[in-house]
Amino acid sequence: MAQISLILIHPILQAVAIIILFYVAYLGWQRYKSKLNKYREQNIIFKWNTHVKVGVLFFILISFGAIVGFLVNKYVLERPFLDSGPHAYLGMIILFLFAIGVGMGYRLSNGKAADNLPKIHMFVNYFGISLILIQFFLGISLLIEVMGY
Repeated sequence: MAQISLILIHPILQAVAIIILFYVAYLGWQRYKSKLNKYREQNIIFKWNTHVKVGVLFFILISFGAIVGFLVNKYVLERPFLDSGPHAYLGMIILFLFAIGVGMGYRLSNGKAADNLPKIHMFVNYFGISLILIQFFLGISLLIEVMGY
């Protein structure tokens, strides 16, 4: 039973991170909408400080969750680090994408960004979200395999 509890730490951490991610993405989308002419009359207020803080929280959680996933795979399931195949590799790609997104966000928050950086920042992060949706289903299939169902 203790082993099952340890196995569930990774998916729970990642699920919480994903919920936070959708909130960060929503805030970012509000910023994008505020720049479009057809939404000008709505007077959309971008919660920049919240977007930045919650975005950093997301990145910390997803990074910590990934580390926990590797450790559980190695020490609880007694498998090699990358034994989960596409799930592990895609996870590393996702972390890399969001690291780039956080780096671009840092440049944006310091006001040292090129004019097209906000759109690139948005594209990279939304592409990461699309990969997370694939990752979710890969993770569910692994969880079913590991739990023995």
